Amino acid sequence: MHTPATCTVRVRFDEQCGEPAVWSNGEFAECAKHAADLVALARATKRVFGYELGDTVEIRRYGRVYEGTVVKVGARGAVWADFEYGNGAKRTVRVDS
Repeated sequence: MHTPATCTVRVRFDEQCGEPAVWSNGEFAECAKHAADLVALARATKRVFGYELGDTVEIRRYGRVYEGTVVKVGARGAVWADFEYGNGAKRTVRVDS
């Protein structure tokens, strides 16, 4: 991990903001404008976008519904959960919001 001195928020697919950072978690950084956004990392708490580690979520795969456990919440709200198929095969999948 590094501590960037400039904002890492993407303003376009191939371009980051680049303004001087006022907040950083060591991997991502935000300028004053982006740190004030409603979904900013600087304002995020343990419960990001409604999920936290250990939460139970519903996973729909191949026409069936499985119960999964949240194992990772990404910096921008992406959520991954572990679940088990009926035959015992275990998978980790990204959960759609």
